[in-house]
Amino acid sequence: MGKKGCERCGEQSYKPLCSKCLNAFDFAEYEGEINEVTYDLDDDKLRLYCGRVPRLLWAALTSEGFGRAPKQGYFFAVWSPRREDIALSFVDEIEEEGSTIEERAAAKAERLEMYADNAAQHGHQRLEASEAVAARFEGGQPILVGHHSEDRARKDKERMESHARKGIAALKQAKRWAYRATRPEAHAAYLKRHDVVRRRIKKIKARLRKWERDREIKDWSWSLRQWRNEHIGNQYDEANQRPLTPEEQKQWEAHKAHVAQSRAQFYDRWIWHNKNRLAYWEGVYEAVVPEEALERLERDYQKGQWALRSGWRGPVYGQIVRVNKSRTTGEVSTLSMDKITFKGQSDYYIRKWKPQEIVHVLDHEPTKEQMEAAWAWFKSGRGEYKEDPKEAAIQEEIEQTE
Repeated sequence: MGKKGCERCGEQSYKPLCSKCLNAFDFAEYEGEINEVTYDLDDDKLRLYCGRVPRLLWAALTSEGFGRAPKQGYFFAVWSPRREDIALSFVDEIEEEGSTIEERAAAKAERLEMYADNAAQHGHQRLEASEAVAARFEGGQPILVGHHSEDRARKDKERMESHARKGIAALKQAKRWAYRATRPEAHAAYLKRHDVVRRRIKKIKARLRKWERDREIKDWSWSLRQWRNEHIGNQYDEANQRPLTPEEQKQWEAHKAHVAQSRAQFYDRWIWHNKNRLAYWEGVYEAVVPEEALERLERDYQKGQWALRSGWRGPVYGQIVRVNKSRTTGEVSTLSMDKITFKGQSDYYIRKWKPQEIVHVLDHEPTKEQMEAAWAWFKSGRGEYKEDPKEAAIQEEIEQTE
């Protein structure tokens, strides 16, 4: 994407407003243009409901990362402190989003289905028009070169081909719209799946640890060098290499305190925001996670145990040689496997398994009957795994021999 002219000053810029004009832009002047501002925890987005807005306001919002949804009548963007301040310049309070992600997905699916129906209707009309024009050629009458009907016949042929070509293109577009209409609701359901929610919680926790870790500046050398360049002179000048005078030291300490306070306030807003998101998604996770998945994650895995995993080719057994845990949370992240068997034979398979993929755990090497039971479970649709009825007797025999 090449540079274009700034909407206000005309200077070259990758965004509708250059950085200089964007920093000087006052959003409060357009307070009456935005009707309502909402926030939704499901997708972490701010929404600015409005009608048509002035060109400069559109340029400023677009330059700040807001996208435009004309059918829904709002600007939207992922939350950030800067964007929240922009939203609060239009309204006194940010309200909770009235529609859920499922309702928005259903509305989008309905809209795409309407597009598909319109495209299909247009395609059939084009094909019918092509057939109507082609009726004059049904008898096999060729185009008579030099005859007075030649020009009319050639134009009809072009019209027939044009209608047919556009009709086929419209039907292909209708097929694409119909496929896209099935995706919004599927995606909304995917976002509330327990494994997806668990990974989202994991990412929010990692982001929260990062913000808490970076809240305070540990190395001020770069900031000091930048402050010297602004207040004393170029970094290559001899005047910039000398120690600071008492007056300059006082100015630097004041600047340092101001920067530390501003940084702490900025990071505190991110920390507060991520804690709210974490509390929300932990509540969602408790509501959607099945008991079976919790058992797999909370199971006490030990070195030497044999685990069953459902692969794309069939059930696979492997022996746990190491339990890998997260250094920050202490949770089991992966299991290092060895002696992996497929159909009772040694097989090179995935060497690290995730605990949520483990279906069943044994304290001994699986027997032939247990492999057959695993295959029967796999072919039956991989529902709830039922242990081998001989498992208790085999386990008792092993304990007696030990």
